[in-house]
Amino acid sequence: MRISILRIIFTFLVLIILSACGSQSIKEGDDQLRQIGYVEQEQPGALIVLTLTDTAKVIGGSILDVNAGMRDNRFSVTQEQFAYIWSSLSSPEFTAYQFTPNKTDSMSDPKYYTISKKSVTGDLNYRIPIDTESKKIESVINALKAIILENS
Repeated sequence: MRISILRIIFTFLVLIILSACGSQSIKEGDDQLRQIGYVEQEQPGALIVLTLTDTAKVIGGSILDVNAGMRDNRFSVTQEQFAYIWSSLSSPEFTAYQFTPNKTDSMSDPKYYTISKKSVTGDLNYRIPIDTESKKIESVINALKAIILENS
């Protein structure tokens, strides 16, 4: 019972964070604004949310670690890092894992990585099993994890 309540709280937290990041940052008229959200929970209670935002002037990110709280909220990401991740999310390996989250989805399930891609042209969400065998997906997940490690 306690695990179910914690899972609901984590799911609620992740949905709020991902939707708030998009709704605050991507507004009508910001036609070049792009955002990537990444959620992992490799063990119960160890939820990490990475948000990368490209404003066409600067690319920055923030990390929320549920155990440690908000980390350095003002780190930068190279155009190459962001472009690689952004373009990879349009590849067939990723499109196979697109989904539309609803209230009953657990965005913090330790069996999956959750990635969101937001722009004025629309939002896409991906739920990827942690045991995926795709080298492309593994490479992108490793790039996201490297950003987290570099800024922890």
